[in-house]
Amino acid sequence: MNCLPCAVLSSHKSVFWRPQRGKPETHLATVEALYYFVRDVFALSTSLAYDGRYDNLLFFFRHTHRQLRQVYRDKLDAK
Repeated sequence: MNCLPCAVLSSHKSVFWRPQRGKPETHLATVEALYYFVRDVFALSTSLAYDGRYDNLLFFFRHTHRQLRQVYRDKLDAK
């Protein structure tokens, strides 16, 4: 893996629900990184305004995020 090229998307902050110990908030979840990567490539390759064409990539991320937040709330309420 160390020989693979990498990209740094440091201007985006994660909203991932698990703490990334020892990592900055710019340490993105995989789906976040993919989303911001394709949006950045789009912005760099065209003069068109962004039209939401990649937003569906975050659908399951948001759905899972909401479910997990509810699970954590339920656990806190049960205590």
